[in-house]
Amino acid sequence: MLQSEPAERGGVEKVVREDEFSDQLSTIATPFFQLVFGLEAHGDVAWSKPQFHRLVHDCHHLETFLDDYGARSNRTYHDFTELVAGLRGVAQGGYSIAHLAGRLDSYGFRRWPDSELARRTHGRVVSLRQALSGLCRAILTGIQREAVELGLSLPTPAAGKPKLLPVEVRRQLPRNLGVDDPTNERQRIAEVASRFLPAADLLSGIAPEVFEDPARRSAFLDAACREEHARVYQATVHNLQSTYDTYIRNTVLETRDGRLPNLRGHASAALHLLEAVTALIHVKERHESSDRTVSEQAVAKLASCVPPEELDRMILDDLLIGATEVLEGGRPIAEELLGSYTQLGCLEVELSKGVNLHAQAAAQIVGIVQRYGTPVEMEIDGQSCNAGSILELLVAVGAQPGARKFRFRGDERPLQDIQMLFRCAFGEGEDGLPERLRYLKAGRE
Repeated sequence: MLQSEPAERGGVEKVVREDEFSDQLSTIATPFFQLVFGLEAHGDVAWSKPQFHRLVHDCHHLETFLDDYGARSNRTYHDFTELVAGLRGVAQGGYSIAHLAGRLDSYGFRRWPDSELARRTHGRVVSLRQALSGLCRAILTGIQREAVELGLSLPTPAAGKPKLLPVEVRRQLPRNLGVDDPTNERQRIAEVASRFLPAADLLSGIAPEVFEDPARRSAFLDAACREEHARVYQATVHNLQSTYDTYIRNTVLETRDGRLPNLRGHASAALHLLEAVTALIHVKERHESSDRTVSEQAVAKLASCVPPEELDRMILDDLLIGATEVLEGGRPIAEELLGSYTQLGCLEVELSKGVNLHAQAAAQIVGIVQRYGTPVEMEIDGQSCNAGSILELLVAVGAQPGARKFRFRGDERPLQDIQMLFRCAFGEGEDGLPERLRYLKAGRE
């Protein structure tokens, strides 16, 4: 009789009988259901961060086991697997909100300049934590019902609260790839304040709004907040927070200027709201999939626990709009910090004879602006553009091909380098780029 070799040795995978798998699943799922019974003992109260964390952990462990056995592709266990996956996503969103609930005080929300925004944000976080706890309870009920139909052996409900795992703190190196080390502390603050503004622009640019019509709400999310969009929003604010923590957090400067921790508080609160957006959008999109990776029956079962309209409303009205408002609330702080920590100036320059502002020269201007990390505006014949954007710069130059004179406004430090760049004719002369601008040459090599 031929026997199949283990899959990792290149042989044929062995097929496990469904009744045999049921026994294994019952054993593996025992800690999960013990947690479920313990959470049920808490009633309808909003769950804490450790409770959400334990639920995410146990869901991940159970889902990994199911995936290892190909349960998603099995008619019998497909729906159970999808419910567990949906629960993990909702619980991950709940974890982010519970984390924010415990950090609002340390984010100084009571000292935010806009007290109404602080009050509204606090109210959102409280209601979101309660609502996400309720959604998780509904999915847990569906999972238990599915487990009974599958004939799984459930453990006896244990009395008392579940023993919770400690929350694991993820530790990471600073996100400083592509970020030049500022030359002094004032520049560090100016760079962070400058980075805050495009982060706020990113969300305000999609103009999220409250829709009474569920169809319009869903259409807006499909257009402006797919999962790939949500991950960009989250990463942008995460990188902003990381830059702050790398250069400013726990410094003397931070203790002297209360606007700095205020700015970080706005960024951090927005970040956790956006983390929840990403988690819930993943759940939404997976169970709206039309590629048949998720059965219609599994979609219906999850929808009975988490109504799609309620999920859309939470994502847009509470989370995405909430994050946008928090970042907009920090905009005046960032603008004020920029004014305080940058020495603004105006520079007028003219192209040398025989020299043109071609694409490579434009890229050098952008390289200078991005090195210092503070806003610089370029004006050509009354038309202004962002000198830190190669696209805007090329469009402006292309619209005025005969222009020879240019005006720059912004931080004096990049203006000094731009003036030197024009004087050396963008390095096209015999002497090339001066020593001070050698970072431009290094960027091209």
